[in-house]
Amino acid sequence: MKKGLLLLSAILALGSLSSSAQRRTATMTDEEMYLDAMHRNITTEKIFGYVKQLSDSALEGRLAGSPGMAKAVDIVKGYFKEWKLIPRGENGSYIQLFPHPCVEIQPGSTMDILFPVTQDKKKTVWISKTYPWADGWFAGGMTSNGEVTADVVYAGFGVTAPELGYDDYKDIDVKGKIVLVEGETPNISRNPDSLAMWYKHTLHQTKLNNAAAHGAAGLLYKWVPGPNAPYNPGFVYCHVTDTVVNDIFRGTGKTYKETIRQIYKTQKPASFHTGKRAHIKMNATYNPNATGKNILGMIKGSDPILCNEYVIISAHLDHLGMIPFL
Repeated sequence: MKKGLLLLSAILALGSLSSSAQRRTATMTDEEMYLDAMHRNITTEKIFGYVKQLSDSALEGRLAGSPGMAKAVDIVKGYFKEWKLIPRGENGSYIQLFPHPCVEIQPGSTMDILFPVTQDKKKTVWISKTYPWADGWFAGGMTSNGEVTADVVYAGFGVTAPELGYDDYKDIDVKGKIVLVEGETPNISRNPDSLAMWYKHTLHQTKLNNAAAHGAAGLLYKWVPGPNAPYNPGFVYCHVTDTVVNDIFRGTGKTYKETIRQIYKTQKPASFHTGKRAHIKMNATYNPNATGKNILGMIKGSDPILCNEYVIISAHLDHLGMIPFL
């Protein structure tokens, strides 16, 4: 999902205009004619039909480089041809290739949380709780293959920003540990300048690279899977839900909601050792040479001057593959 692919509603609107040109009346301006064509041809049923077709199980989740993704590309390419879009890909085609390393998650991946139980006031044993996929966790999109069991350290938003006077990793040792981090940042200002300063710290790659740089063995990411995650060899991670996070906080004397509220209010980290352990096993295959495909089509403007200016409409076509079936 690193690059945009032309797709769906905006393109559908453009592609449908020519088929409705005959609806023009003598009293309609060009603008009125195009608006009329768009409203007559772009229906809820039609858009849902495209979405249903591209989300069909036969396309296997449209993982970049997979046979299912190839089918999806052929479908969209077919519509571009039907709508008579001008090919703007490589060698006069609709396709532009680009490097797209990816990870394929295999069956056998798991995530457990281990809870300490003291027996006879002396011996501590660890009780494991296994969480089902989706209800508890999602595999990291660019996780390394591997297995790790380690103490869990809550590291807030996983941000190290000395230029902003903020560091979730200050005064905690996460070497060899599994860190639990949030998405986004503690910044609550909507000021554009403030948002710009914090922006890089919202990125998946910044958080994951920062955890690895601090020596963490793995990561539990309380955020939804998304694009632009880096691949760090030997570093395993997965996304976790509220169910897992609340279990990790249980028995610590803190609650998750109160801790987050405290960080937002004070603008200071609240990182701590949770006293829990996590076991992450990712059965993953990394393909560094995978190739993605952009699908590029153009409708040339009729104005002799403005036709040399471009409006780019894009969306992504690839997705997460067959992960839900693990």
